[in-house]
Amino acid sequence: MSDLPPTGQPGSARDIAALLTLERLRRRISGLFDSGRLSNAQIILLLMVALGGLMIANFSQRIVQGQRKVAEQRQLEAEILALQAEQRALQAAKSYYSAPGYVEIWAHSDGKMVMGGETLIVPVYPSAEPQDSVATDEAPQPGTRTSPHTLPPWQVWWSLFFDTPPPTR
Repeated sequence: MSDLPPTGQPGSARDIAALLTLERLRRRISGLFDSGRLSNAQIILLLMVALGGLMIANFSQRIVQGQRKVAEQRQLEAEILALQAEQRALQAAKSYYSAPGYVEIWAHSDGKMVMGGETLIVPVYPSAEPQDSVATDEAPQPGTRTSPHTLPPWQVWWSLFFDTPPPTR
């Protein structure tokens, strides 16, 4: 009865109604445990089942995360192996291309360079334009070549750089 706030008048209808409401509430709460609905052992069992369910869910989530990490680790290891193989190939190519023998071979074939005592021969291709068989009376213009088998310098350079006949005008 001391739990009720004072109303100003002892034994008033309001106090009695509040006491009756509290008594009914106490009986309902105690009825849950006393009437056989749920015992203390049952409450503990329910808590253990709920806790076990949470633990199982957490454990399965960790297993899934672990499997993802293992798959990612395998993928990264495969990528590392591929990159290491590429690195070895690039190092082998670097050592091959920086070797003095390769440099000398390249200088002779592609670089068109010669060593002391050698002579460089550059083939000159005949032009693709048909030659007129009739001689003209016109005098050759300055800067042009009179030999029928020589090309202008730009066509020679074109042939050297692109390995194709020069385009016609």
